[in-house]
Amino acid sequence: MGQSQTMVRRALMNPTTNALIVKIDFTIVASQLLQQTRVVLIDQKEIDQTILGADPWKEALAVPVLDKAEAVKFANDATILSETDTDEISLSKRPMDDHANAVEPRKLIIGSRKSQLAVLQSERIISLLQEAYPELNIELVTMSTTGDKILDKSLSKIGEKNLFTKELEYALEKGEIDAIVHSLKDLPTTLPPHLCISAIDRREIPYDVFIARKDTATSSLSELPKGSLIGSSSLRRIAQLKRAFPHITCRCIRGNLNTRLAKLDNPENDLSGIILAAAGVRRMGWADRITEIMDNNVCHYAVSQGALGVEIRRNDDYTASLLHTICDEESILRCISERSFLRTLDGGCSTPVGVRTTYDINTHILNIQGRVLSYDGDRLVEDELEANLQSFQDVTDCNLTDVQISAIPLNLQKAAFHVGASLANTLLNNGADILLKEAKDKNLNDIHSAYNPSSIVKCPLVT
Repeated sequence: MGQSQTMVRRALMNPTTNALIVKIDFTIVASQLLQQTRVVLIDQKEIDQTILGADPWKEALAVPVLDKAEAVKFANDATILSETDTDEISLSKRPMDDHANAVEPRKLIIGSRKSQLAVLQSERIISLLQEAYPELNIELVTMSTTGDKILDKSLSKIGEKNLFTKELEYALEKGEIDAIVHSLKDLPTTLPPHLCISAIDRREIPYDVFIARKDTATSSLSELPKGSLIGSSSLRRIAQLKRAFPHITCRCIRGNLNTRLAKLDNPENDLSGIILAAAGVRRMGWADRITEIMDNNVCHYAVSQGALGVEIRRNDDYTASLLHTICDEESILRCISERSFLRTLDGGCSTPVGVRTTYDINTHILNIQGRVLSYDGDRLVEDELEANLQSFQDVTDCNLTDVQISAIPLNLQKAAFHVGASLANTLLNNGADILLKEAKDKNLNDIHSAYNPSSIVKCPLVT
């Protein structure tokens, strides 16, 4: 790296985040630095101005230092100055033994639901982090959530948005854990004020799948005879199935994947099949049970289905810098767009809302298709929007407060958010608002029914 090309303004060891924060001129050949140490780009506005000062520098780098060797390696290309040293100097080499000795690897505690699938998903994230940071000590803590405990009601009848996140987020806010690995479709589009999504891993296929009973010869939903029972607890899936296959009857079915498959194969339940997310089935190693992948226009998938998101405290720069390594641009921008779409609709598990997205990382073209259905699937409002995310300049009508991911350019994130919100507003103007209100009103009535059984007969629930 040419010393004449790079100037260092200020840099210091941050004892809170265990990171070296180095401010450099944009003329740095970043690829050379990336080959020698782990580097996380941070948006200029997010840097503490009292540390780095307010001036027109272009970039900032935060480098997590996990051991002495890592610090010495970085020292070969940078000079560490004191906080009070404000003179610009040329890049030079300087030993960093004192700084390296002051930084010790911090244990990272990751929270997860207790289900087998949730643990597998968390272990995937842990594996990626340990591949990037072999010396990092990571502990997995599991706990049960409200959604895991209440199994005698469909999700829409429980009446809470954070069914699978509340207990974990409480532990995160108290500092008992450092991060939560979520199946992102379970994470509400509005988070607690002090928490944010800091990483989204490469997404699994997002489609739903039909799994037939073992003793059934059928190869698709369309082949099932009239009156066949299909298990699902998702209003989105049920509404779309009713619309596409009116000869099929849907039944509520709850539980983790192991439980649902056991219910399917229990002849006493008389189920012909169940609908599940392909991602979960594949992660559990049960791809051989998939009868049909619903990758056509019959069933749009849930917002962020198939993606894993990591939630942290907003001020935890150390954990955020570590998570930079697992971020996937395509998955992040698609999920931001989808979550913005759902948030603008003010939807959730109590509303039949589906999406389909694609994103080309070379052309930056994002396509999003969205639909809102009536409870019974008879009525549908849908549309699609395609845009080049790089064509957006100074997007102001977006609220990315729930997402703080430095690995992807902020302008692309804002554009993705804007595209999702724009499509949602188009649907609302075309009558989706009426369908959403009807769905929510019916859901409130069902919640009252679920907690007051004498008032209204509840829908059948497979046990």
